[in-house]
Amino acid sequence: MFNSEKMKMIHRLDIAKRHLFSFLRHNTLKKMANLARAEWEIRRGKTNLKSKPYMIKIDPVSFCNLSCPGCPSAFDPRTSNNGKMDFSLYTKIIDELKHYLYKVSLYAWGEPLLNKEIYKMIGYATQNDIGVVVSSNMNVFSGWHAEQMIKSGLEHLIVAIDGSTQESYSRYRIGGSLEKVIDNLRILKETKRRYKSRFPIIEMQFLLTEENHSEIPAIKELSSKLEVDRLIFKSFYDEEKSRFSSPFAEKRKGKCHWLWQSMVILWDGSITPCCFKNTKPKVGAVVSDSISEVWNSQVYVKSRELFCGEKISDEANKECTYCNLFV
Repeated sequence: MFNSEKMKMIHRLDIAKRHLFSFLRHNTLKKMANLARAEWEIRRGKTNLKSKPYMIKIDPVSFCNLSCPGCPSAFDPRTSNNGKMDFSLYTKIIDELKHYLYKVSLYAWGEPLLNKEIYKMIGYATQNDIGVVVSSNMNVFSGWHAEQMIKSGLEHLIVAIDGSTQESYSRYRIGGSLEKVIDNLRILKETKRRYKSRFPIIEMQFLLTEENHSEIPAIKELSSKLEVDRLIFKSFYDEEKSRFSSPFAEKRKGKCHWLWQSMVILWDGSITPCCFKNTKPKVGAVVSDSISEVWNSQVYVKSRELFCGEKISDEANKECTYCNLFV
């Protein structure tokens, strides 16, 4: 029988361990001081911050090769939605935050491996002592990709497998091949063995829905056969339906820590505070301002105030004002 409370607790512990690994591996006195200040400012309800974000999410591309329902980057042959982040813009972001960042998540809405400079991006963060995590549907992959992942220093790879059979997998990963993903994971595992590399840590991720939670035993068996390092069960936020994909997801309480700890930077340099929603309008842009300027802009400050008991302001980000992820 499915135990939703147990699943929630396991998920929280897995996420905590994932972050702790990066914090310990990439810690410095300056990073630790900034993290401590950020956590102090959260608890004290500060809205104009002296601390900097210590984790960020960057979207290398605006599009994907699959057509997953509810995803704004789903492949559509009728459009020319093909934005890719320029490497010079990426280095500008890293250079401004490198003394504070423990981790860069090089994914958001698009398929990161479709950016031909993705391994150059990973390598630049690695050289600056920042951990990198990439999430991929692994339908675009080869032995060359496997070698580049290892040589670039990729620390953590999330692989999305949302069904134990092609039929169930393709209900969400529309246009994808489960057999291809499994073959590609074996290529990566073999390449890691050949290079005698511990990294990237391979995490298999299973998105829970109302229809597929009965497949949990089969997914556990598959992850064991593939010898992945970690198996995660989670829910995703369906923006079209304004709800989580799984009835076992939970709303958060208290402050939205994303407003104090992190931010999402899209392929064109525009900034949004939320990783759950393809937030519109955006709250700033790296191409015209520094991250520090956006971080303490009026819209960010007023958005933080929403979670500190202040009245709703027209200057706050609208997605934060009407957020249904928190109770």
